[in-house]
Amino acid sequence: MTEGPELDPATQFRELYDREYAPVYRAIRAVVLDPAAAEDLTQETFVRAYRARHRYKPTAPPGAWLRRIGVNLAISHLRRQKLARFLPARLYMAPDRREYD
Repeated sequence: MTEGPELDPATQFRELYDREYAPVYRAIRAVVLDPAAAEDLTQETFVRAYRARHRYKPTAPPGAWLRRIGVNLAISHLRRQKLARFLPARLYMAPDRREYD
């Protein structure tokens, strides 16, 4: 993912993280607006990218790949939030055991 002398994969990924964290965070923050959610989603972006690093195709810059992962996660996050607002609160509560006896 980086040019130059051959580095071990962990070092390469750390360099990528250091270089791309801020642009990925900004892209996600533009979608979700909440800074805490954007930080969480940025971390999740790098976790998913690391797990999928063998699928990365170097036809585009790695930053573009990371931002796409991040924006997709942000969109999914917003969809879950929207869905949660419409679900009845009783779905989040544990069932009363007496109802089943």
